Amino acid sequence: KAKSNAHWNEEVRNFVKNNSNVNIIGIDRGERHLIYISLIDRKGNVIRDANCKPMQYHLDTINGEYKTDDGMLVKFETPYLELLKQKSSERENARKNWETIENIKELKSGYLSQVVHHIAQLVVRYNAIIVMEDLNVGFKNSRTKFEQQVYQKFESALTQKLGYLVFKDRSPD
Repeated sequence: KAKSNAHWNEEVRNFVKNNSNVNIIGIDRGERHLIYISLIDRKGNVIRDANCKPMQYHLDTINGEYKTDDGMLVKFETPYLELLKQKSSERENARKNWETIENIKELKSGYLSQVVHHIAQLVVRYNAIIVMEDLNVGFKNSRTKFEQQVYQKFESALTQKLGYLVFKDRSPD
């Protein structure tokens, strides 16, 4: 029973244009890096984190942490670009040698999950909107030969996460 608003995009554009507290997360998906992030303010200045490091970096390697059963915090690093290249090479060799080709889907899925979570945290922490280059379908499809590319599912995973954003480590209030 919500009222229809044909000018929804215009309202959103005006809100972003007139709200000086909104920052911008630029996301580049490229050949050298899986995903590259730049966080800038309204004037185009790169935002710096608490350690004064510029918020421009790639997400080829994901850092994470988890708690063990005894409450100990364990930090880890996953070099996804290297893992994807290695898996891609193994799959290519298996094709050439008529061997069983292993699945790469789970590795890509795990990477996307962690990247989308990281970006969602940035959106909330820095009150940011996301800007991505407009990759046409032909460009995305031409990159499927490079198995480390995750263009196809990234946009939909990010949209789904931001459509219903829940952080399990925070209270509902």
